Amino acid sequence: MRIACISDLHIDINADYPVLDELCKIVSENKTDILLVAGDICESCELVSKAAEKLEKDSGAKVLYVPGNHDMWAKNTDKDSDELYEYYREDPRCLTTGKSYEFEVSGKKYVILGDIGWYDYSFASKIYSDEELDKMSLDGRTWQDKNFNVWTRNNKGKCEEMLKNIEKDIHNFEQSGYNIIYITHMLPIKDFDVPETYKGWGFFNAFLGTVKLGDIFEAHEAVKFSISGHVHFRKTAEHGHVKYLLPCLNYHTEWQDGLTIKGAKGESKNDYTFRELSSEQQEKNRNRVKVQLLESVQYIDI
Repeated sequence: MRIACISDLHIDINADYPVLDELCKIVSENKTDILLVAGDICESCELVSKAAEKLEKDSGAKVLYVPGNHDMWAKNTDKDSDELYEYYREDPRCLTTGKSYEFEVSGKKYVILGDIGWYDYSFASKIYSDEELDKMSLDGRTWQDKNFNVWTRNNKGKCEEMLKNIEKDIHNFEQSGYNIIYITHMLPIKDFDVPETYKGWGFFNAFLGTVKLGDIFEAHEAVKFSISGHVHFRKTAEHGHVKYLLPCLNYHTEWQDGLTIKGAKGESKNDYTFRELSSEQQEKNRNRVKVQLLESVQYIDI
């Protein structure tokens, strides 16, 4: 069983690049059985669903994804963020708490669980108060969830609600003898946050995830893998029995050799097809995204 993992496709911001076509080729060529996408596919819920459907049809792999914060933005839709979450819950390819994908390999039971997760400021520098962090703005910069997601009215409360549901799912499957692969958009460990040497990130790390999520994973021996995204790094880490994967593709404005840093701005588009580009430019863009995808995709072999 081969599972491919990727996150932060941003097919709207990366609309000039054939992200889905090249990802399908890579998944197919690597004989992948399951493709996991850890959120931030697009800022249009309809296109998120269409993208997941296309990936499954053209790659031949079973596709599962969780929503990311961009997918949850009430920006290109008449739905609010709670309605968007319910929309994704109805998508058979989308994992949220209470949903699962089970399989067996060599007599061992496995389950893939997932949800977006949320944040509780536990990655932030201690110099900032909760009152300051609740504003989600610093030095003229605003974390855009504040503008497009009503969950930010009570970040800590939403995070605790999410954590309770996540731990309940993990407990139930652990009791039933499953090995667990858990996929979130938000970060579960501080290893993956942005170094505070980057201006402002002692503050903005607050909105990347929660250390309590990693604590839950590491408290349950059944959890073997965690896949996340959001921060636009490409990393791995191991804490005891849990292997953490961070396989972000990122905005095309960030692509470079090695690791990338979240912060470069990209303009969202309402489609994921090419604009009017010359055939030469299309080929350059195709080759460029292929290189980035090959660097981003991480695999779990069972």
